Amino acid sequence: MTSLMIVIVLINTIIKYSKNRRIKELDTYKFTKYSIILFIILKISMTTNLYILSLYENPIYKMQYFTAVNIMTLLSLIFAIWINFAIIFLKYDVLNNEMKKLSFIDKLTNLPNRRKIMEQVGKSYNLNMRDKLNFALAILDIDDFKKVNDEYGYTIGDEVLADFSKFLIEEIREIDFVGRYGGEEFIFIIYVDNMDEIKIILNRLLLKLNNCT
Repeated sequence: MTSLMIVIVLINTIIKYSKNRRIKELDTYKFTKYSIILFIILKISMTTNLYILSLYENPIYKMQYFTAVNIMTLLSLIFAIWINFAIIFLKYDVLNNEMKKLSFIDKLTNLPNRRKIMEQVGKSYNLNMRDKLNFALAILDIDDFKKVNDEYGYTIGDEVLADFSKFLIEEIREIDFVGRYGGEEFIFIIYVDNMDEIKIILNRLLLKLNNCT
C-alpha cells in the first residue's frame, strides 16, 4: 500500500512535468515515466496472481501464495527505491534546465539576453553551412531613449522597454528570433530567401510600431 501511494505521488509529478515540452524531452523524464509504467504493470500482474492463488484451499497453493506475497513485497520495495532515485535525478535535471534557461533570459524584458543571442547566431550559421538556410541579422534601437530615463526616471524607462519587448514578441514571426543585446538595443535573426524579404519584414514591423505611437 505504501509503495502504491508513492507511485501515485510520482505519477502526479510526471503529469505536472508533462505539461512542459522541454522537460518531456529530458532522458530522466522518459526513464522515470517508463519505470512507473513498468512498476504498474508488475503490480497488476502480481496482484492478479495473488488473487488467483488465494482462491485455492490446497496447502501447496497457500504456500505459493505466501511466497508470492513476500516476493511482491520485495519487488515493490526495490521498485519504490528505484523510482524515488529516478525522480530525484529528474528533479535535478528540471532544476538544472530552469537555471540554464534563466541564464539565457533578460529579467526585465523576458527576451533572450546577449549570451543567448550569440549562441543563436552560431546555430543559425551552422544551419546556413549545413542546410543553406539563409538568415539576416538586424539591429533595432529606441531613438532618444536616454531622454525617457532623464525626464521620467528609470522606472518608466524599464516599463517602456518591457512593453516594447512584448510588442516585438507578438509581431515577430515564429521562425525568427529576437533578443535584447543591451540597453535599448535589440537584435533580430530573420530567416529569409533574399534581401527583398528582409526589407518587407522590417518595414512591416516599423510600420506597426509607428502606428502604436
